[in-house]
Amino acid sequence: MIVSAWTIVLMIPLLVVFVIGIAATRHAPAGRIAVFALSAAVFVALVALSGVVRQIFAVALYRYAAENDTSGPFHEQDLRAPFTKRRNRQN
Repeated sequence: MIVSAWTIVLMIPLLVVFVIGIAATRHAPAGRIAVFALSAAVFVALVALSGVVRQIFAVALYRYAAENDTSGPFHEQDLRAPFTKRRNRQN
């Protein structure tokens, strides 16, 4: 969940730069194509990086659940959090 939130936070500046780039190149079709291609490449890279981080966390979580192994970039508290019961926020 938090990885998706950070991905969205990083996509907002990308969207702003994309809109500014498209507006700045309104009379240059080649410039628009370059801005679009660069923005698309950065978007794909960001989505891929987000997927990689989620998969690394999933593997670390599996190792923690199966073998109680906390090796890797995550602390035990981070790996224990998905197993704790959340409070009902409606109260």
